[in-house]
This record gives sequence, C-alpha cells and structure tokens, in this order.
Amino acid sequence: MIVENETICPSALQDSLLQLEAVDSVLGAVVEMLPSLPADQSAKFDQDEITRAYVRQPAFVQREFHRHCLDLAVLARSGAGALMRLRAEGAGQLEPAAIRLVREAQQSRRKIRRLLG
Repeated sequence: MIVENETICPSALQDSLLQLEAVDSVLGAVVEMLPSLPADQSAKFDQDEITRAYVRQPAFVQREFHRHCLDLAVLARSGAGALMRLRAEGAGQLEPAAIRLVREAQQSRRKIRRLLG
C-alpha cells in the first residue's frame, strides 16, 4: 500500500518495503535451514502497518527509516552469504552464527518499529 502525498517519495518507500520483504525471506530460509531456531524468529514485517506508520512521520524520520532498512538488508544478505559459506565448508559453527544473525536482525527490526512508533 503506497500512499502518495507531497512529503512521501513512493519509490523510496517501495524500495524499503522490498528490502524488508527480502530480509523476511532470508531470515525464513535461515530458520528453515536450522530447525533448532525458534520459528518466531522469522516473524514478517506487516507492510500495510509499516506504510501507515511511515506516512505519519516527518521527512527526517522517513530518511532514517530508509537507512535502517538498507542496513538491515545488507546485514541479512551478508550474514546469509557467510552462513552459506560455513555450510559449504562443513564448519561446525553454523548454528551459533545463525543465531547471532537472527538476533542482530531482530534487534534491527525492533529499531525500525520503534522509529516508526
């Protein structure tokens, strides 16, 4: 749901929502890869809820939101890549690394939710 008004750049919001969707997908794959992780670790963002909160925010908060979304997407992508390398190498530290990735992603998710209030 993209709402257009003069203070919102719909393409920037759409880009951030796509980044969050990719993060949800990556974290879901990590949880599937390691069944010992709690399933609630892959809880998805509600894009309609995010959009409604986003449109109520001033421009500086919207810019901060975009920065956090990009940071989270980079974290998820690089973390998943590292996990795949560990898995391919047969490294025994896969589970602790996955847990750390999921925890850091959850912390970033909480920051985004707090930011949008």
